[in-house]
Amino acid sequence: MGKICKICGKSRFMFSWEDICYTCKQKKDLAEMQQKIKKIKKVTLIHSQIAISFVHIVVMR
Repeated sequence: MGKICKICGKSRFMFSWEDICYTCKQKKDLAEMQQKIKKIKKVTLIHSQIAISFVHIVVMR
């Protein structure tokens, strides 16, 4: 008999310190990684725009 996963509600075999099953943990980790990648892309885009603006100002002077 396993424990009940708090995300999917299914009975799964888990360690005593775990509260979500392996499948739900993988999905959760994937979603978190995708959010981090989106955040990095957004920051990189902003930095690229700043660098391009700076180069444009320096060249125009």
